[in-house]
Amino acid sequence: MACGAVSAGPGIAGAGAPAAGGAGRGRETGGAEAHPTADAIAQAMIARSERERVMWVIYLEAGVALGLVLLIVWWTMRGKK
Repeated sequence: MACGAVSAGPGIAGAGAPAAGGAGRGRETGGAEAHPTADAIAQAMIARSERERVMWVIYLEAGVALGLVLLIVWWTMRGKK
């Protein structure tokens, strides 16, 4: 038997589960695949909006850290004249 092949039983060629991952997807539901509902899409958009509102805090922290690094470099270079 080939690697990954599924035995279908005697006299039934090709019956059974697909041999490779993903082959035959949707066969159990007549070819239809599930799609997200409008409610799920709306909730995902709200979650994304909330994450974007919090991003300003991360940008502020990065700016303060960069400013401190520049201040330390400027302060230490000033004394070497």
